[in-house]
Amino acid sequence: MFLKITTPDSTVFEWEVQKLSIPTENGIITVLDNHMPLVSVVVPGILTIWSDNIPQEEKTFAFLSQWKWFALSVSKWFLFVDGENINVVTSGSDKKYNSSNELKEAKIAVQENIEKLREKWAIEEVEKKLVELKKIDADIKLYEIKELSAR
Repeated sequence: MFLKITTPDSTVFEWEVQKLSIPTENGIITVLDNHMPLVSVVVPGILTIWSDNIPQEEKTFAFLSQWKWFALSVSKWFLFVDGENINVVTSGSDKKYNSSNELKEAKIAVQENIEKLREKWAIEEVEKKLVELKKIDADIKLYEIKELSAR
């Protein structure tokens, strides 16, 4: 099964995979070979990819386990499956953080921003910030997984 993750500007990932687990509005979906056709909205969380042949340059992008699975945090995306191909489309790249401390500081800043926006009744902006907050929570969880596996 072939996985392709794209933004409007470029292709982020492209490779053969055995399995993919991805958070959607209806819960976590696991996609295997010959999966029924599917279109879904991806929500912020952890995307997990199982593959025997992840290109070396991709191994530094996110967390790669010794058990041949690869995890990265995702924001709000779209998922298209046709049984042989999986296409994940995102609106653009998310902000990158260099440490769990940066993430925790960003989380506090976003939470404060949400409270200010709620006071102004800026509902659409609150929704955007809530998605950003969920993405930061997924990033924090990914750092925790990395730290636990390094022990």
